[in-house]
Amino acid sequence: FIHGSLPFTTNFVAEHLQKRDNNNYDDSDGDGYDDTKNRAESNNSRDSNSILDDKFWINFYQYAMPFAGKDKSGYDVEPVQNTVEWVDALNSFAYDQTKIWSRKIAAAEEKHYLSLNGGKKKIDEEQQPMWSSAGGYQNVSSEGKPAFGSLNQYGMGWLPFPGREKNPTVIYDSWLVEGMPHRFYENSKEDVAYRKMVCDFFSRSNIDVIVTGHQPVGDIPLTIQVPKTKEADRPKFIIAADTSYSGDTTWMDNKRQNLGRATS
Repeated sequence: FIHGSLPFTTNFVAEHLQKRDNNNYDDSDGDGYDDTKNRAESNNSRDSNSILDDKFWINFYQYAMPFAGKDKSGYDVEPVQNTVEWVDALNSFAYDQTKIWSRKIAAAEEKHYLSLNGGKKKIDEEQQPMWSSAGGYQNVSSEGKPAFGSLNQYGMGWLPFPGREKNPTVIYDSWLVEGMPHRFYENSKEDVAYRKMVCDFFSRSNIDVIVTGHQPVGDIPLTIQVPKTKEADRPKFIIAADTSYSGDTTWMDNKRQNLGRATS
């Protein structure tokens, strides 16, 4: 389960295609690497279920951890080689951030209580900001310790100015474009590359189903069948189950009752 979708953002897909187009080589499998020069190396290093090179996936996992690096949120994450390690890194980041938040919010509430009651007790808050007030992942205390505002940023759709790029987060990204899964059936080179990445992620990770929340899809969950990479593959699915706007559905016969926001 992930809240949003896999963060194959438009920028990531475009950079992948640009790298492929800027190199004059045989890239028949579309992974952005020279198939003639690196075929033996790629076959030896590639997962048997994968159609994209290991180099591509290592690059993706790094891209999909925008908080990683001591120069960012203070988390020095080891290079990730596979989906299990990537998921573990995301969960560890979230766990650490919520622990920091729980300590921080308790101290802030005690300070507020004492101020209301004229107390003089000193509260150690490590001078950490409560939220990511300026945006971005460079949100650490004066002592260089991680502050939980980085988790707040990870839940945002965009990175701050001046770049203002799409945030590669599994929380806010979406399978849909204008309410429809266009990238799973349109034929632009960007859509074809996106589909290939999603399909290979399923195959490489040995996953059959991904269930997601964001973004709202109407009064019933939306099921997307992922195209097969091999004819013998069994079907794989994405289930987008955010029905939080089901209370807004208007029925033609006016007899059916909506579930409503509270119970959807």
